[in-house]
Amino acid sequence: MRVSYDKLRRYVESTPGYAVREIGDSVELYFATPSMDEAAGIGEGGEGRQIVIRGIKRGDYVEFTKAYVKAGDREEPIDLRDLELWIQYIENF
Repeated sequence: MRVSYDKLRRYVESTPGYAVREIGDSVELYFATPSMDEAAGIGEGGEGRQIVIRGIKRGDYVEFTKAYVKAGDREEPIDLRDLELWIQYIENF
């Protein structure tokens, strides 16, 4: 799974809730989900989950290597194939 680096940067910079961290060729993308109360529209606060997607920058692309949902001290893996529609969306952004 890979996505254009430039398109990924543009998407992250223009979409609330996303952040990216780069160290050398390593790229980590973070997305903070709303808390259960916020998602239900009954309040604010509470603890949301964080989606973390890791990858390696190779030329003009980022190749994703790992994804997971972080909830407190737990990490639940995400199958990279589940990101295909999201990647297509970014490529057409």
